[in-house]
Amino acid sequence: MTRAAPAKEPAVPKAMAAHYQALVALTDDFCARRLNPGYAELARRAAAALCRKRQSPVVSGKKETWACAIIYALGQVNFLPDKASSPSMSMQEVCAGFGVGASTGGNKAKTVRDALGIKMFDHRWMLPERLADNPAVWMVQYKGLPADLRLLPRPMQVDAFTRGIVPYVPADGPGGDGGTREPLLARYDRFRAVTELLKGKLREAVWPAAVAPIALRLGQIETDADMETADPFDLAESIDLALWAPAADGTSLIGRLAADIAPALPDVDQQLLHRLCAAEFSFFRIEGCHRGAGVDLMNLISGETIWMMDRRLEESAFAGIVIATRLFKPDDYWISTGVAVQMDAEFWSGLESALPLRRKSLLGSKPDRNLIAETLYKLVES
Repeated sequence: MTRAAPAKEPAVPKAMAAHYQALVALTDDFCARRLNPGYAELARRAAAALCRKRQSPVVSGKKETWACAIIYALGQVNFLPDKASSPSMSMQEVCAGFGVGASTGGNKAKTVRDALGIKMFDHRWMLPERLADNPAVWMVQYKGLPADLRLLPRPMQVDAFTRGIVPYVPADGPGGDGGTREPLLARYDRFRAVTELLKGKLREAVWPAAVAPIALRLGQIETDADMETADPFDLAESIDLALWAPAADGTSLIGRLAADIAPALPDVDQQLLHRLCAAEFSFFRIEGCHRGAGVDLMNLISGETIWMMDRRLEESAFAGIVIATRLFKPDDYWISTGVAVQMDAEFWSGLESALPLRRKSLLGSKPDRNLIAETLYKLVES
């Protein structure tokens, strides 16, 4: 096995340079023969940190003892004795590899841990490959209870990383977002702005004639006369159904309206309008944050995993939450048309009571999505 070649040598005081070089010569050799480059790099960092201490413990005693103690302490954090780990080695073997007694090695390892503030599951001193799959690294306190940070909204992840609680933003991985976040959000904002303008034109076209009958069915208004003072934004569910509900011939009102207004739009907006017309209602479970921006969703009817861009959802949604909404795909990702319902036990129960629908058998089914949407919107208004 080749020796590790760190990208940058850790800084140490000139007076401690010889001590540092003596230590890393021993740890590099041991890691090259018995462990791996990752351990060698951690050992170099630990040796440098010990040498930077105002009263460094490594100035006295044998260098073999301190080199052994460094590997011993790092092995404890990284579960080196666990036979399921790779590499794996008992602490007795570590001590024997440096010609140090087991009790001495253990005692000096405690000195190293105390000097560097190394604790169990300390992400600062774990091998990179052990971080992602170690739940203990990502456990934080949320409302007084332990929670896996990987399942929490992005702002909480960023805050925990900024405060040094975790080694990186889990949604982005150890390499960060790769510089993709801001361009993604800028493009999304453009799509969202144009979509809202298009939806405004469509909303005007169906208001109030096509919306009133649906608003009456949903209980959003009591009489047709209420439409005179109604705010379209308060009747978003009725407008949703008015636009996308299929007619007897299978066409939708949004499709017919799009054919009328599309010729006056730029080509890029015509394409966006065409995709908006294909928006489909479904139930989506939030799987977690997407790298860079947005969230990953599981379509509970089709089983498809998709990437959704939504600033508000990214900031507030916890993994495992289910939302009912209508999505369309303007780019590599999907966005919503604006109406979204967070599903709770009461809504699921109401749907199952009113429809031939069972939550546990949604996957692979072919339900009447429009009927589900209207039934759910009635429950929302009730």
